[in-house]
Amino acid sequence: MKNRIANNRLLSFTWIALLSCSMLLFSACESSGGNGNGAKKSKDTSAQKEADKKNDHLIIPGERFGLIKKDMSEADLIELFGAKNVKRDSLHLGEGMFALGTRIFGAKAEEVRVLWKDGAEFKQIARVTVDHRQSPYQTIQGVKIGTLLAKVVQVNKVDFTIWGFDWDYGGTVAGWEGGELGEPAGFSAVFSYDTDISKIPQQEFAKVVGDEPVSTSEPILKDMNVRISKIFAYF
Repeated sequence: MKNRIANNRLLSFTWIALLSCSMLLFSACESSGGNGNGAKKSKDTSAQKEADKKNDHLIIPGERFGLIKKDMSEADLIELFGAKNVKRDSLHLGEGMFALGTRIFGAKAEEVRVLWKDGAEFKQIARVTVDHRQSPYQTIQGVKIGTLLAKVVQVNKVDFTIWGFDWDYGGTVAGWEGGELGEPAGFSAVFSYDTDISKIPQQEFAKVVGDEPVSTSEPILKDMNVRISKIFAYF
């Protein structure tokens, strides 16, 4: 009888021990699985941030140009895009003038050029420029490199003025004339034409060249395939 009781107690202790081990193993697996999911979630979040960084090319005048914000320094740009993608370079200003600035993603569709404020070089952004034909940067209204003049007038909601073509500042916006693209201030563009001017009446063509403001309402512009070829953002 005593042996039977002892055996029963031994069996009970054995089952309790086995049950405890099973619970510990389950807890460990659950914990491990939880950590795995946490790591996966963290990895997914990081991947999403990288995707957002790669895909954000929205221009918000006065605030940011894609991921480039108005209060960033060159050091911030290096941290954001990587040292290999951010280089100092001599940037053309027009009329034979150059200034030392910063080029990001040089020779790629995503290329951006940054000029700095006088006296705050590489500390405070003055202007950001893009002009690659396949540049992904655009405003919330979809204005980007290659946008037709008629579309820009539509977005601006009124005709505006540009400087006449065929000189260093030719085609640059002279004023948005109170239109949507002038508020908030800080957005500008350069327009270029792509047409055979020999087929255009010279008297009409003469109205849209030279260093005089030209209204986008000039009828001849509709026949010249005028599009945005460069975009500026001022901070």
